[in-house]
Amino acid sequence: MEKIKLYIRRGKGIGLLFLLASAVLATMFLMISLKSAYTEIKPEVVLVANEFLPITVKGGKIVEPANAYKRIELDFGGKGEKKDLFPVVLDTRNEVSSVPTEPQGLFITTDTVYAVTADQIRRLNLQTQQDGVLTKENFAEIMDGVVGYVSSFAAMILVAMYFLTLLLKTWLAALLGRVALKVMKKPEMLNMSGLMRLSAMTAAVTELGSYFVGTGFGLTGWYTFIIIVAVVLLVLYKMQPEDSKNDGILPGE
Repeated sequence: MEKIKLYIRRGKGIGLLFLLASAVLATMFLMISLKSAYTEIKPEVVLVANEFLPITVKGGKIVEPANAYKRIELDFGGKGEKKDLFPVVLDTRNEVSSVPTEPQGLFITTDTVYAVTADQIRRLNLQTQQDGVLTKENFAEIMDGVVGYVSSFAAMILVAMYFLTLLLKTWLAALLGRVALKVMKKPEMLNMSGLMRLSAMTAAVTELGSYFVGTGFGLTGWYTFIIIVAVVLLVLYKMQPEDSKNDGILPGE
């Protein structure tokens, strides 16, 4: 505890290493969760592949299977509720496709593939694709490759986003801490760098703690910010002036 106090009072830097370490670990937790989620839904994906493949595309259209209609509904919620059902439909009965009217699903038509969600409809025009045959085997390889690539790319983006979000929370908490010190009539207790170090340590522990206990506040939730501010204010309230008399200096980043 004394070393922590000494670091806050006399350490170097503003706690960026704590924030970076927290961002990396939080991203690792999220990637593990996503990989686990993919492992869970992979049997559903394999089921679709077994039902729908092979598919042959030639001249910008599906030529095999021709004049076919297949439909399967994936229950991602596991409760059979309509809102959780995600239909996958193959319909090659018409030469020209029409936009699906269902609220969500993947719709494979003769010349276009539609991915429908509550927010948007994405189209893949098969006329822009090369001729070829999509089999069960190469579909599985493509899926695993895509998931691996997306995970690696997403991890880099998430580390940066987590770090910047934590830095913003840390800075805001430090500003509020500075105001609190003036209200408490302890303006010289900690300078801004010390407040940043205190806030950075608190932010790192709080964010990681939210994942360990399964709250998953993460990027979009500012509930942790309230906890960070509360802890910082509590520490400042209890901190005594004599804590600053130690002349030792701990290395920082």
